[in-house]
Amino acid sequence: MSRFRISAPFVAALAISGVACNDGGGIGPPQYGSLDVTTATSGDTLDPDGYSLTVGGVAYDIAINETRAFPELHPGTFSLQLDDVAINCAVDQPNPRLVEVTAGGPSQEVFTVQCAASLFAPLAFGSDREGNSEIYFVDADGRNPTNLSNHPAYDCCPSLSPGGTRVAFVSERDGESEIYVMDVDGQNVLRLTINAVPDGGPRWSPDGSRIAFSRQPGESWQNWEIYVMDADGQNERQLTDNTAWDGYPSWYPDGIRIAFASTRDGNPQLYTMNADGSNQLRLTNNTATDRYPAVSPDGSRIAFTSDRDGNDDLYVMGADGSTPVRLTDHPSGDLKPCWTPTGTEIVFQRSSDLYVLHASGSNPRLLSESPGFDGDPACLPANSRP
Repeated sequence: MSRFRISAPFVAALAISGVACNDGGGIGPPQYGSLDVTTATSGDTLDPDGYSLTVGGVAYDIAINETRAFPELHPGTFSLQLDDVAINCAVDQPNPRLVEVTAGGPSQEVFTVQCAASLFAPLAFGSDREGNSEIYFVDADGRNPTNLSNHPAYDCCPSLSPGGTRVAFVSERDGESEIYVMDVDGQNVLRLTINAVPDGGPRWSPDGSRIAFSRQPGESWQNWEIYVMDADGQNERQLTDNTAWDGYPSWYPDGIRIAFASTRDGNPQLYTMNADGSNQLRLTNNTATDRYPAVSPDGSRIAFTSDRDGNDDLYVMGADGSTPVRLTDHPSGDLKPCWTPTGTEIVFQRSSDLYVLHASGSNPRLLSESPGFDGDPACLPANSRP
């Protein structure tokens, strides 16, 4: 059985100093110290499997809310690291950390672990781990990645409906890139768009009644527009209308506004508009490339990708474009953020794998690991809960 779980790198931790001699010229027993390590775990969904604790280069099992004693240690500095932490839990920093063991008395160290409620519950993503681009789904506890689309054509770009019961996605199974929906068990596949031009990037509205998406209305790949339709594919309405590229729609949780990216003023920047296409306003204004906006579940922040500091990294800013803060700094490039339902974590694509980090930018962890490509993460929309 496969499981999505943090694959934290094993850090070879060595005791930096070792044996202590007494003043008796080697006569008499050595003086020892001891170490007590506690895992103080709290939150809504605790990990029953516990953790792996590395002490001085040796790994030990330790349960949640357990104190494990290490007696008769030679005085010195030891490195500790807590691994195998569940996806929905975050360890206080630093991790790894150094602790000083002194002769005669116990040293005490506490790892504080805070867990959110059913972090993903559920998560959809695109992957070619079986040789073809398909849509996958992981259930509420992060187990059992399941191929939902299972079709020889190219399938990508999933979006979960509120409540996580249906998946909108892009497929070329009928010759052109079109929008489809299916149940989260892969059944009841329904084609929503039928035209001679490509469609992409579907995003469910918070109440599940509409789907925003992008379309190339003509022959130029530099001109894409944003549309919205009912969840059954009826009543298409064009929201943007210019000669530039508009895409990556992301709904605010009130269902009244949509954030999006556009090249209408030159380089890709972030904008917002009402859900009927009116009141289109620019949010970012710089010479860099800003894209992949993702509005937080409470509507107060927008996560996005930008190369404004030289590399594609994740940023977060106020919903009005104010106070941008850089979250990641990695040469591989960090793309396509999506917020978990609690708003405490952000899932994103780094190279060909999925990662998750705290909304503050701390504690980035590997989420998926396969020999192929994993990307296009789709969290539950705003106003959804597991």
